[in-house]
Order: sequence, then C-alpha cells, then structure tokens
Amino acid sequence: MRFPDGRVSTGVSRRRLWCFLAAFGVTHYVVDIIYGVLSLHGSLAATSAGVLGEAAAPVVVLTWLQMAGRPRPDWLGKAGRRAGDIGVGIAVGLGMFVASEICVGITLAIARAIQGHNPTFPNVGRDFHGGWLVAYGFLLIVAAPICEEVLFRGFLFRGLRTRWGWWPSAFLSSGLFALVHASPYRLLNTFVDGLILARIYEGRKDLLTTIASHCTLNTIVFLIVLGRLH
Repeated sequence: MRFPDGRVSTGVSRRRLWCFLAAFGVTHYVVDIIYGVLSLHGSLAATSAGVLGEAAAPVVVLTWLQMAGRPRPDWLGKAGRRAGDIGVGIAVGLGMFVASEICVGITLAIARAIQGHNPTFPNVGRDFHGGWLVAYGFLLIVAAPICEEVLFRGFLFRGLRTRWGWWPSAFLSSGLFALVHASPYRLLNTFVDGLILARIYEGRKDLLTTIASHCTLNTIVFLIVLGRLH
C-alpha cells in the first residue's frame, strides 16, 4: 500500500522479503533434486544445478509480480541510452574486479593471522571438463548476471528502497547477496560488489548497467578459472 505522501507500507517490504526467501528456497530445492533425488554427478549435474538454480529465482519473482497484479518493471531502463549503460557497466565491472581483489587480500591476511597458514580456495571449475566448460562460461557470464541482478537489484533492493533509505536497502540486499554465494573467504568482496551494484542501480535506474558490470566481473573470473585449469 502506498500512502499519499509517497511512503510505502511495511507490508510491501515484508512481502518482498518473503518472496525473496521463497525464490532462494526454490533455488536450493532445485539443486537438492538434481544432486539428491536424481543422484546426478559431474559436469551434467553441475551445469544443470547452476543454470536451473539461477533461473528459478527470477521465475518466482515474475510469478509473484503477476499474481500480485503488479506491472512488469522496466528492467532495462531507457532505450535511448542503452549503449552508454553498457559502456558504464563495463567500466564499473573492471573497477569491481580491482575492489574484489583488495577485499580478498584483506580477507586472506585476516585468515592467515588467525589460522597461521594460507587458506585453500575451492576450485570452482573442477566439475566442468571439456565442452562443459562452455556451459560453465554461459552460466557464469550470462545466466548468473541476468538472474542475480533481476533478483537482488531489480526486485529486492528496488522494493526495499521504496520504503527505506539507500544505506539500509543496500546493506540488506548486499548482505544477502554475499550470503547466498556461500564462500566465507568471499563474503567481504561479494558484499562490496553488492554495494557497488546497488549504487549504480540507484544512479542509473536500470538493470542493464548492473548486468553489464556483473557480466564484466564474471568474465574476468572465468578467464582466471580457465588459466588455472590449464
């Protein structure tokens, strides 16, 4: 419910949070079916779980919007400036990589001080071999940026922002963005990435820029993974 002065009732933000949790739950349910019920393993399981898991969240969001009778958001912003949005997104993505590396360095320094040795990062590409690396590249560079930006910036941050200020909305959406990526050594850099993407979305009011930023960052990550595999 929107009040005459422009405020939005807390019920709207609460429903959006419940919808987000439902989307997150469905995503994990899909992954559990693939690995647990179907007992799939290897490249096929990793690819299926990744693509279907990423797609499940925006499907839940779009279904909720439809059932709630809400108009479909203008995800990509204004048509006349889309080339500029992509250019800004690429530049921001390069900056995000630098910021991420600084955050990872800080995290590693703290982990070394506590553990007394360098922590071991999991090999994220270990389940993909041969032609399946192409599918992994699609998942990382295309599916993840689109699906995650729809869920975290287009739906969650945008919805929270109608009720709260920028900082609370950005902190909550970025915190959840970091948590769902699950790696304790990447919590800080993923959280910072979320804040940057929320800031860009706040200024540009479209997802094309944040998708381009996310895609650029993940492209660099994919190239690093390929370099380590070979």
